Amino acid sequence: MPLDRRWIRICVCVLSAALGPSRCVRERAASPTVAVRAPRSQGSSAVAIDLASDRERATESTHLEAVSRACAAGVVDACVTFAERFADGRGVARDFAEARDRLEALCVAQAPRACAALARVNVWSFFPEHARRGRAVAERECAERRSEACVVLSDARARGLGGPIERDRVEAPLVRACGASVSEACAALSLVRASSGQPVDEREASSLCDRGLARACLASALVVGDRRASLALSERACELGEARGCSNAAALLRSFEFVGSARAEALAARGCLQLVPSAGCRAWVESDPRRFGRDTRERLYERGCQLERDVGACVESVRTRLRRSVGTPALSGSLAVLASWVAPLCAIGEASACAAQGALEATELPTIPRALARLRAACDQGDAFGCAQLGSLLATDTTQASEARSLWRRACEMGEVLGCRAMLRSLRQARAAREGARATILAVSQRGCTLEDSESCATAAVYAETPAQARAFEARACELGDHERCRALTTRDAQAR
Repeated sequence: MPLDRRWIRICVCVLSAALGPSRCVRERAASPTVAVRAPRSQGSSAVAIDLASDRERATESTHLEAVSRACAAGVVDACVTFAERFADGRGVARDFAEARDRLEALCVAQAPRACAALARVNVWSFFPEHARRGRAVAERECAERRSEACVVLSDARARGLGGPIERDRVEAPLVRACGASVSEACAALSLVRASSGQPVDEREASSLCDRGLARACLASALVVGDRRASLALSERACELGEARGCSNAAALLRSFEFVGSARAEALAARGCLQLVPSAGCRAWVESDPRRFGRDTRERLYERGCQLERDVGACVESVRTRLRRSVGTPALSGSLAVLASWVAPLCAIGEASACAAQGALEATELPTIPRALARLRAACDQGDAFGCAQLGSLLATDTTQASEARSLWRRACEMGEVLGCRAMLRSLRQARAAREGARATILAVSQRGCTLEDSESCATAAVYAETPAQARAFEARACELGDHERCRALTTRDAQAR
């Protein structure tokens, strides 16, 4: 039987690896590995995102060279690790296609760990079709008693990767693999049980943690009674590469009044920015939203969606993209991918996910009826974003304009910027009632301004009752990124001097 061409390619690459990893690594743009840095301006509290340091890249490159040489020496596990690096983006530019090619060839060559790694790479892919393939591979490999894939299958079922969320079927593959003495599965099982409040064999979890299994350390952290011990175990899990350990440790540190925030920020940054899959990106943003600029918040939400599969982060990514749109955007490819990750949580009844999915469906004519049903159900469950989007959809029918305004007002009162914006536009368009509506416009725009919407702040400046109040609103709009207001303030200040 002729060899698969991909296997030939792997062999050639492995043989040349001893000459250095660059012979096998395709040159690409800089890796998306990112790190947090302080802003240059002293007065700003925002956090920016920058590329990782040269020292971090050098360390990864050295390790990659060692792995490639071990692979060249015939160590199959090293070849698998070398391939996984392309998926993780450690030491090389992230390249899922390259990782899949290498792992598929190794899997064809009957390397069980390669098949499990192939399943992992695919289920964590941002593209739904790859995720479905990865889940199918995990199902097959786990069913054939290749227990390494059972951990991947459990993760896929828990997070809705490549298929529906199946929370009642998360433990079964782990129980099977743990019974086959796969330590990683035992550690994962202890974490699943600890996270859901089930009893955990603390002695076994502690033993697995001592052996360097990160999930066991985090499981121990979740069940231990002492907060200091929980912090130490969470940090240990973080050091071992479990991003949820970093996020948990950061949350614990924030709860300690006597501990400064720098350590918590460093842990949160590691969990969100340095590990794959990542964890805690959304929690990091929401712990202090004012610390981050708008663009940084959006990038962190997108990272949480792409590399953590946190559906809450996906929902926020959809929301922020739609909030920044002047009108209703067309459903782009990237938003369609986001919708595919929101869908599993909507399927189990999460209102925020259904609101986001409905908003995306509303951009395509054939799915508008389904969007109406989703948005109305989400709004009825108290989701402000769902109410705002439902109002915008109903407003296209003039006979339902009154209900649309009511929905926008409700959304604005619940804290949804899109509701405030839509309400303001509706009020400003009612020219006959403009004078009588001034007080209402000011109240709505003030509400939107407190929600950090620059457009609302600018409107509040126009309808303000005093010059001092108008200047304060203009200044706030400038702080929030309204460059036109910044120029106007600068011009007036220069004229005053």
